[in-house]
Amino acid sequence: MNPTIFKNYRQWLLDQPMPKGKRSVLLAGLELFAQQGFNGTSTAQIADKAGVSQATIFKYFKTKQDLLLSILQPIIENFFPLYRDDFLDSLSQFKTLQELIHFIVRNRYQFLKDNADAVLIFTTEMLTNDTARELFTNIIKKITTNYLQ
Repeated sequence: MNPTIFKNYRQWLLDQPMPKGKRSVLLAGLELFAQQGFNGTSTAQIADKAGVSQATIFKYFKTKQDLLLSILQPIIENFFPLYRDDFLDSLSQFKTLQELIHFIVRNRYQFLKDNADAVLIFTTEMLTNDTARELFTNIIKKITTNYLQ
């Protein structure tokens, strides 16, 4: 997948060059994992929602965990760094505390609203999934190392 930084995860998925079946599976996984959680979602439900067979899911992803990580990895590697950098760069433009607070609340609210499914999955999996937590930790270490150099 193209590592281009994005502002809206769902739109980013729609814009990526990939087979239609793979895109459908990713979008269905995004929606169902957000609604029902990873453990509460079966591959049969994902296949049904995506309008594909379970074999199509396993054509693109070896396991349901691989599907989850394919959703989370672009979020961790691209999505959060963009918002962090944009957010921090924007803070210097405000002259009063009131303007600053208004911006922070509006900006973060819009972020959550635009990406509710992705944020919900990310938050849940960071609390419950060792593999996802390790992926996130490795990205943070990499960012921190690059920042300190």
